[in-house]
Amino acid sequence: MAALAPRQRFFSSLTRTRRRHAACRATRCFPKGGLPEQKISVAEAVRSYTVGSAYAECADQAKGALAVGKLADLVILSKDIFEISQTEIETARVQLTIVDGRVVHPADRQPGHD
Repeated sequence: MAALAPRQRFFSSLTRTRRRHAACRATRCFPKGGLPEQKISVAEAVRSYTVGSAYAECADQAKGALAVGKLADLVILSKDIFEISQTEIETARVQLTIVDGRVVHPADRQPGHD
């Protein structure tokens, strides 16, 4: 079972590796340290977490993309994930969180890492 840690799961989709976790021994979850043939690009990962997630919950008419009339659920990160190396993505800090078009966690009050 995958942990609900968005940045770590996003990073894992790019590298198909994960850190050792008590609930999942690395050799059992990812034989030989990973499944590199299943890696996806940053753009594909962003699409799966936005449009893909909205579609999976039958909510793609209301969210999943930044468009007039759709809910604005998004985070602003400290780094441009399309411009940095994949290994740097995990270090990007959440600067702002917006849900339903409202700021729920301003930059100066972000909880933890995710």
